[in-house]
Amino acid sequence: MNDVITGYNNEKPDLSDMPSLSKSAKLVLLNISCWTARKKDRGVTEEVAINKSADTQAVSVNKNLMSTSVELTELKKHVALWRKAHARLTGPWMGTGYCFIPNAAWMMKYQKEMSTFSNKYDSLLAAFLSKYEQDRITSMAAQGNMADLSDYPDAMTLRNKFGWSLTYHPVSDAGDSFLDDLEDDQRAYMEEQLGDTMQGQHDKFIQSALEGMVNNIWTRLYDNLKTLSSNLSVKEDGTPSKMYDSVFNTTVELVNMMREFNVTGNPQLDAMRQELESALAGVSVEGIKHNITLREVTKGKVDSVKSKIEALPSLDL
Repeated sequence: MNDVITGYNNEKPDLSDMPSLSKSAKLVLLNISCWTARKKDRGVTEEVAINKSADTQAVSVNKNLMSTSVELTELKKHVALWRKAHARLTGPWMGTGYCFIPNAAWMMKYQKEMSTFSNKYDSLLAAFLSKYEQDRITSMAAQGNMADLSDYPDAMTLRNKFGWSLTYHPVSDAGDSFLDDLEDDQRAYMEEQLGDTMQGQHDKFIQSALEGMVNNIWTRLYDNLKTLSSNLSVKEDGTPSKMYDSVFNTTVELVNMMREFNVTGNPQLDAMRQELESALAGVSVEGIKHNITLREVTKGKVDSVKSKIEALPSLDL
């Protein structure tokens, strides 16, 4: 039977009794390049400013150099979805650009989704490049007198404006020494000069990074539960609000993240997960749509969890 608790204290992780981060998780950095095909037309900007008696610093006229390219439009949309998926599946790591992901989540889902996104990116890019010259001509025609051939990169320069990479980095464990890779005499000198200062800063960084990552998931869960609660509501005239599959599925995904990302073994986080799993057990979108009682009961349980998240002292909701 799942434990149900009435409050959460959002305790700081105890790094001294925590499973090895280096063995249970990794950091990942996603970089995607995509040509925007937008360029400021300084001449037209100045004309507009003069005609409207405006300061040139207050006006900016930008040209869409590939306005007729369906392929580039689709590629840009795909890049946005890829970045969103990466953020959805990972946790931020102290603003370093890298994101935290447990090995279990990486193997079960992240790796597969990133592979799908990268393959489609390559396919969309190839389609765009194959029609570049043709679409350049039609796009220049669409610009009328603003068209300028020098705005367009040659084939090699254009290709270099696109690309993607996934870079993985191990997560340091608290207590790991950055001096371990030094020669004995160098390490002895640095230890004498720095004492515990650098090691303390390192451990503090790891603790802060873990807190920030978990708080990010708390916030995402809270925002989702607010939307889910709204979807579960019944209007004054008795009409049920529209229930979106995507909202419900996101809740389920976030509950799974609370299990996978609880690398510190925090009992409060695990109890929250269990309470939500209990609230959603046997519940489906179709069931909610056709059963008012199930809708109202589920909403009550969701609102209960939401109110407990609101009480967490470290969150600015």
